[in-house]
Amino acid sequence: MFGQLCLQGKAEVDESRSQHAGIPGPPPQKPARVPSQSHVSQKNAASSEPESSKTGQAVGTPAKENPSNTALKMPAPAPASAPQVVSETSPARSPHKKHASKSSLAGSSPSQQAKPQQQQQQQQSTKARQSSSSAVRDSAHAASSSASAASGSRSSGPVVMPAGATRNKTIQAQGGRSDNEGLSISAAGANVSSSDPQVAMALQAVQQVLDSGENLDDKQRISIGFLLVNTGNYDKGIEQFNKVLRASPKCLEALLGRGTAFALCNRLPLAIKDFSTAIELDPSCADAWKRRGQTRAAVGEDDKALTDLAQAIRLSKDYESFHQRGIVLHKMQDFRTALKDFKEAVRLDAKHPVTWNFYGLCENSLGNVKPAIAAYNKALAIDPNFKEGWVNLAQAYRDFGDEPNSIKYFAQALEVDPSYIHALHLRGLFWYGVGKIHLALKDFSKAVQLNSAEANCVYMKGVSEMALGQWSSAVRSFDNMLVLDSDHVCFYQREIALYMIKRADDQISTFNFDVQLDQYMKEAWCKRHSIKHPRMRRYKKFLPPRGAIKDVDSKMFSQNSDFSKIFDASIPIGRLIQLNTPGFLSNRRQHRMVGFSVLEMAQALRSHWNALKQGNKYDFDSRGASKQNGKPHAFGWRDFMDISVRWRQVSEPNDQVFWIDLLAPEAFSEGFGLQTPMVTGQMDVVRYFPYAGMAIEAIKKHAPKHGVCDVRDNKFKLPAPQLALLEKVTNCDEMMRAVGQPFYLETPCQSLAVKGRTFSGTRITLLQKPPGGYEFTIRTPGTPPRWVLYDEELNVLWDRINDFITSGSDDTQEFHTLVFTFYFYWCNFGPLSRGTAACGFIALLAMLIAHEECLVTSIPEGVQVDWPAILTTHPEQFMGIVYPWFRDGIVKKDVLDGLPNVRDVISTPRQMIAALNSSVLRIQ
Repeated sequence: MFGQLCLQGKAEVDESRSQHAGIPGPPPQKPARVPSQSHVSQKNAASSEPESSKTGQAVGTPAKENPSNTALKMPAPAPASAPQVVSETSPARSPHKKHASKSSLAGSSPSQQAKPQQQQQQQQSTKARQSSSSAVRDSAHAASSSASAASGSRSSGPVVMPAGATRNKTIQAQGGRSDNEGLSISAAGANVSSSDPQVAMALQAVQQVLDSGENLDDKQRISIGFLLVNTGNYDKGIEQFNKVLRASPKCLEALLGRGTAFALCNRLPLAIKDFSTAIELDPSCADAWKRRGQTRAAVGEDDKALTDLAQAIRLSKDYESFHQRGIVLHKMQDFRTALKDFKEAVRLDAKHPVTWNFYGLCENSLGNVKPAIAAYNKALAIDPNFKEGWVNLAQAYRDFGDEPNSIKYFAQALEVDPSYIHALHLRGLFWYGVGKIHLALKDFSKAVQLNSAEANCVYMKGVSEMALGQWSSAVRSFDNMLVLDSDHVCFYQREIALYMIKRADDQISTFNFDVQLDQYMKEAWCKRHSIKHPRMRRYKKFLPPRGAIKDVDSKMFSQNSDFSKIFDASIPIGRLIQLNTPGFLSNRRQHRMVGFSVLEMAQALRSHWNALKQGNKYDFDSRGASKQNGKPHAFGWRDFMDISVRWRQVSEPNDQVFWIDLLAPEAFSEGFGLQTPMVTGQMDVVRYFPYAGMAIEAIKKHAPKHGVCDVRDNKFKLPAPQLALLEKVTNCDEMMRAVGQPFYLETPCQSLAVKGRTFSGTRITLLQKPPGGYEFTIRTPGTPPRWVLYDEELNVLWDRINDFITSGSDDTQEFHTLVFTFYFYWCNFGPLSRGTAACGFIALLAMLIAHEECLVTSIPEGVQVDWPAILTTHPEQFMGIVYPWFRDGIVKKDVLDGLPNVRDVISTPRQMIAALNSSVLRIQ
């Protein structure tokens, strides 16, 4: 049922349905924005984009060299893949004007802080020699001023509040997903180093007074407590505040100071208690509300945190309160509301790079990449050494599909900090996404050298090694990852690596992932199930080989002239799959996969047609077939498509590409589904939102006649008033109001096999996703009844294509119509767990080449060929949209003339990987 599949999370999200860009799905941990968080970019969400995203770690504030400026981890730390958000805060302001005399202990004015260094040092030396209580107060006061100046904090008080700790959510402008719930808070902002000469002298003077046992009054102890907290001496600071509170339990400054110290040393319940007491004493104290709100956010009490911060804003509309509330809202993924707070924060004070960084993160999380880039640039103009800002800027350009700028700004981040693991990880994902696997491996390896427990990089190091055919290293990396996390998804890739080692030198004609891998293991990997899942109970693991593992020699074809001819022919063909639309990077490795696959398919199809012309059957080895495996049968559409599927499987070890009918029978009967989001949460997905308007028009067109379905699959017709509202909708909000509940609409697909028959195409789905967001997706359910209908349709088309060839007709228009109709039904069918659109486009190119034609024109800017196929009801409608530019770009040319047979030259899985790796190295 739809409700079970979508609402209970069984549906797989395919953000890479349009993989014409050649970009494989992202790694399971999906790259994330680095806050001061992806790519949410999207068709690759469920399985690859790499699921994500889906995604990398998000970091919020510039890291300082000061040892005291470290993120304080919460009791339940985030998984290794969680982005760690570190936020900058300004020092706390005076609790309230009526306490100004006490708050004046916090620090001096900026003009006072600007004294010449020599004069300040001389004054500090004089004060250090004095022993009176007055000198102690002055010394502590001056030290606080130095602390404030050193940190660039406001003069209103150097006590540093915990950042509005954000739940570690990986948010990406290209479609992402994260289950990380870890929290972190920071002692950043006014922290200063005790190695500063002025601060060191002040601390020495304070320690001398404390050691002397001299009696101090409350103001003096509070001043000393502030100094100790600002220099990271939390326990000693708490001791001073305790002494004040034993004598004066209602001292507001001491409660705020001790609460802050508790928060910074991760004793959060005690911090909340102190702030609550302060609020009881003075409900008009904005700082108390603000600090309790920040601390409540750190313990996950988001709603209570928002209430506190809202009250703080009512009492005092200052920069920091808006900044902190924005952080909490960002954590809750209410990006629109958070963006309003960050806009107000920068209006009040535009000097904070972290606020601009969060501003950019919110824009990026809404799918607004260009405004995000502008915000990151403002952050970096303030602090050119803000490495997190450089990484976010690089990620934003990556999300937009701008490879040169992404490379430029990743390099800038690593120039600021060559050992910045997050940058190495995210740049590694970038290199992987553009097909430069050896560069990706270099970054992941360096990160692992810096920290062997960096799980994201350990995992992706193994994936990269597997892609390069370095199987022995890949297995070791996956073993290391399983030590870090015994239930990690890499278990499945380790199994496939061992399978590849075992089958590396089999003939391609007998090699088939779908038949030879366990169906329950394939399903578990597609759905990222735990290896302890009930359906995995009977799975038998592959055993590592006893002898040495023979890795792939990337130079295997360096002196092979036949391979060189095939390689050269593949280059212009592979480039044709590249999409010229935001969000799609150019993946050279996938281009090579496309070129090799098209040529092999075209050669097989021409051999098949030649045999038919002679009244024979194409003699092929059915042991490599995914259907009727090992049984003699005529070369059919599925045998033809097996070639592209095999190349797609081998080329991208981080994507789960399988025939859906060969997954576990339970999964097939349940209706294994793929989703591609146009809107996810509050984000307009960069890659696919451009087709949201077309999807809305399809709903308007078909709802009056066919009705819509609720989440329990109950179909209902909309009454006239609702249809009138629906006719005017332009966005998700308006659609939800018009229909009145979550729904989906099944687009009709008209049959060619049986005249007058209409069956289901795709499901355009609209679900609510709090806070204030939606899941607006297309979903393709793969069920046995649906499979039978589409299999029949493609069989009829295959026969018509064969009949056209054997008839000797020279009607090019008719042949093109048949080819595009095949692509139309294939895309609506969606028979693969990933990569349906890419494999369909490969087949289209192969059919043209087999017919001695060739496409020489790239896909036009802004066009994704599969979306018009999915959102129209008949092949003629689809052709009316895309064929005009295809027709003008097709020329008569026999690419296969004189070309060596691909399967003879690249005849084993080992050689397939060598060919892909050779192509990458040769291109670069």
